[in-house]
Amino acid sequence: MSLPLVPLALALALPALAQDSAALQVDSYRLDPGGHGLLSTGHAGVLPHGRAFATAWLAQTTRPLLAFAEDAPDERRALVDGRQSLAVAWSMGMLDRVELGLSIPVVVHQSALLPDDLASDATPLGPADATLHLRGLLLDPSRRALGLVVEAPLTLPTGNQSAWMGMAGPAVEPRLLATRRQGGVEATMGVGVLLQPRFELYNLVDDDKLTWRAAADLLLPLRGGPLAGASVGAELLGAIPLRPDERQPYHSTAEVVGGARLPLGPLDLTAALGAGLLDGVGSPDWRGLVAVSAGRPRRLPGAALTDTLALGEALLAEETPLAAALPVEEPLVEEPLVEEPLVEVIELQPPDRDGDGVADPDDACPEQAGRDAQGCPVDGPRLTRDQIVVTDHIHFATGRAELLPESHGLLLRVVSLLEEHPDLQVRVEGHADATGRDELNQRLSEQRAAAVRAFLVHAARDEGAMAARLTALGFGESRPIDTNATEQGRAANRRVEFRLRPPAPAPASAELAAAPAQ
Repeated sequence: MSLPLVPLALALALPALAQDSAALQVDSYRLDPGGHGLLSTGHAGVLPHGRAFATAWLAQTTRPLLAFAEDAPDERRALVDGRQSLAVAWSMGMLDRVELGLSIPVVVHQSALLPDDLASDATPLGPADATLHLRGLLLDPSRRALGLVVEAPLTLPTGNQSAWMGMAGPAVEPRLLATRRQGGVEATMGVGVLLQPRFELYNLVDDDKLTWRAAADLLLPLRGGPLAGASVGAELLGAIPLRPDERQPYHSTAEVVGGARLPLGPLDLTAALGAGLLDGVGSPDWRGLVAVSAGRPRRLPGAALTDTLALGEALLAEETPLAAALPVEEPLVEEPLVEEPLVEVIELQPPDRDGDGVADPDDACPEQAGRDAQGCPVDGPRLTRDQIVVTDHIHFATGRAELLPESHGLLLRVVSLLEEHPDLQVRVEGHADATGRDELNQRLSEQRAAAVRAFLVHAARDEGAMAARLTALGFGESRPIDTNATEQGRAANRRVEFRLRPPAPAPASAELAAAPAQ
């Protein structure tokens, strides 16, 4: 339909051009196809090898293409007044260094005019230009203070070039992105060069540009529950023409966009709202979108918060054993008045509860008779003051939380030990090495700890009682016990531990009880 904002005088001022002169993609905004950032700016990183990410979004763009009457260059007139588009994107990681993706948008409706002498209505429905995304990792932000990626989105001329939906040829935008991560905040800055076909129409000129962007995402401090992993963020992006044309009253573009992401089971829901700050080609008055995505690794908020809570639990867990381990003070014996003692003074010996000959203060396993120098059994799981120590690693399928049968026997011995000591409260802890993204390591450590807890519960004679005694918690790569620079060190860091917790408090102090199993 005709736009009331475009008077007939503007239509008559436009030269008589064919409809294919509308070969311009007026909305090139795309969400990051790999899900690294909340919006279009993807933070430094690539998907792990073989991992895929998919997203779909519905967007509303208002007045992204403006023309200026020759007799009133300061008066904005819309050639594209409003557009609704639907897009899908897919990306996959390769070799933990490269990521390849594709985004395909479709205009489902628009209110626009064609640049012919009658200013007729443009086609309201049609395909837009697809984009092939290629990204390479230079510096991994999970291992260094600064992360770097280089990417080169390649826009293909697949859109309807007669309705402002596609360019006359391909375009490429090589750019460099740098990310700094601090706690739950990720900040990214990027610069690039957009090389595209030159477009000229009346006083509209669109050509090669210098592009820039800055973004910051904050992971909300929601520990546990269905919203764990929610985040908010904002980005500022724009472009500056490399060859400004005096016919174009407004050359540069700038836009600010903010949004939030909420986890919905295996999916994520993203909503965003933005506004244009300058009137260059493609910078809208307003932008809004909603997106659904799948495949993003979960990242838990506030590593510092998790560590603080775990430290508090550890201090509580040590309170009783430390009190029990204090050396026994010898009673004061007054010297007799006579030169010869009337009674024989017997020296008190420290207790040895398990009777293995190693006194409790020196016994690493005071509840189990042992044969080594620390008073612990040589084979099988053994009970120390603060944990159950296992003799071998617990093995899982590579990159998954599936327990391998070779570890079932070891875990069954752990069950036997727990049933021998029904008063023990245990936290199953999962740990990972520093290979790959910390979000993936965090999630994998949680899943593996939960898998071990589930095995112990189902293997117990009284599943209900065992479930009440066990909790599960994942620490990702935050607590290494060896270097991550060697394969042997990384293997040591990939582990599951069984830490003792203090007994459950009385009901009056229920708020101090340990958190339920994850």
